[in-house]
Amino acid sequence: MTDTVRYRLAGDLVLRPAAGHVQVYMADGTYAEAGQWLLALAGELTDPEGFTQQDFLSVARELRHVPTNAWDILCACGIIRPSLLDGTPDSQPPKFPWTSMGWGMAQLLHEATVNTEFVQDDVDGWKQTAQVGSSLAAVGSGPPVTRDVDAFAQDVIDLKDPPTDRPNTDFFDVLINRRTRRTFNPSTRLTEQNLLTLLHFSARAHGSLRNPFFGDHILRTSPSGGARHPVEIYPQILRVDGFPQGNYHYDPVEHRLRRLGHTSNALLRQLGQNQSGCRNVPLAFIITARFSRNLWKYRYAKSFLFTYLDVGHFVQTLILCCQAVGLKTFLTPALNVKVAQQHLHLEDIYDECATYLVCAG
Repeated sequence: MTDTVRYRLAGDLVLRPAAGHVQVYMADGTYAEAGQWLLALAGELTDPEGFTQQDFLSVARELRHVPTNAWDILCACGIIRPSLLDGTPDSQPPKFPWTSMGWGMAQLLHEATVNTEFVQDDVDGWKQTAQVGSSLAAVGSGPPVTRDVDAFAQDVIDLKDPPTDRPNTDFFDVLINRRTRRTFNPSTRLTEQNLLTLLHFSARAHGSLRNPFFGDHILRTSPSGGARHPVEIYPQILRVDGFPQGNYHYDPVEHRLRRLGHTSNALLRQLGQNQSGCRNVPLAFIITARFSRNLWKYRYAKSFLFTYLDVGHFVQTLILCCQAVGLKTFLTPALNVKVAQQHLHLEDIYDECATYLVCAG
């Protein structure tokens, strides 16, 4: 296996509501009582942010069911990090009231991902790597490269390659001139060449790889960790020559569009929560994060963050392609996810979730 998959598995604490109580356990099945100790301790702590080992031991002595070595066990499974709690410079209080400013549960994700430990050549690391490899080999190659939309597709449009007379645009001019725009001309129509060029250079698979453990991979013009590309593209075509108006899914391997249903300017405004940049657009792209594609291989908390980074990689490539062919763009992650999920026939936000809206014209 390559170094990119050799991360130590996190012993995440799981709290699951059950009938009349809360089940607490470690995600990897170890230290099942650790969660119970934390809950007991939480009720005794008056200053969690100033919590040190001495505070822990003082409280633990008062609780009969908390063993004296609980501190070491909690540190071993990654729930407590002494370097952040025992008076080191890293443990100073934050300068801003992050919780009141909207961090909330996001703070837990941040702390879980920022301290992911890379496994070096130690016995424990190689043992975990072998376990992951065996489990992956036993269940197949995981989620496919692109979503299967056969159950919803109404029409199939096989796309041509873009014309060879590409815009003679200097790359650095594209970078300097890129701006987010918020107004579009309601009479503007895009050409077939516009759409073909955007899909070919930003979204199409330009190569492929096959790994015996992880199955098929595609190569795109945007980077992706492990070539997983956990991103799906749904063009919303309103005024593009040669294409019926509609809600489409793009297949990067076959280079074709599958029509999933209708779309409209009113729907785009609703998706974009009535932001001005979502009005009168001839073309838009709904971008989804396909978590299952990434988390199936990278089974630790940080792969959730990597999935969103890959969405950002793709969006940047797409808007630069738009700039290169002379199109204005408006982009926003502040979209109405519930409306988007229904529109795209997506039921499970933990598998695939609408993440970004890019408008072009």
